[in-house]
Amino acid sequence: MRIDYVRFDRDLPATYRPFTTDAGTDVLTVSETAIAPFQTVRLPLNLAVALPEGHYAMLAGRSSVAARGLLVHVGTVDQGYRGQLYVAVSNITAEPQVVGRGERIAQLIVLPFVSPQFVEVDALPATERAGRGWGSSGR
Repeated sequence: MRIDYVRFDRDLPATYRPFTTDAGTDVLTVSETAIAPFQTVRLPLNLAVALPEGHYAMLAGRSSVAARGLLVHVGTVDQGYRGQLYVAVSNITAEPQVVGRGERIAQLIVLPFVSPQFVEVDALPATERAGRGWGSSGR
């Protein structure tokens, strides 16, 4: 699948994907950012994309980043968005953290989507589960 993209820092790669079988493509930061303990910041990435029709992308964390105590919040990139990508990152440790320029901070996962048509009805069809929610299936 072809995805056209723009890089903002020509001295850095836009993405990193060493294995064609990986679901995600690593995306890189464009600047060094200090993150105080328990702070959340918005980090600019070195990428803007034109996603193919019928697709969207998710920005998700990487295990090596999580192991450092940085939580990458999931983000959605809609098909029509053409601006620079950003990712929200929280430092969930009691120590300051620094995210370096060019660091592979998150991964971009491209997925197909279905555009739903929501229809208001008077009642929903019955199921075995019904309205049992949180914790209803046990631990």
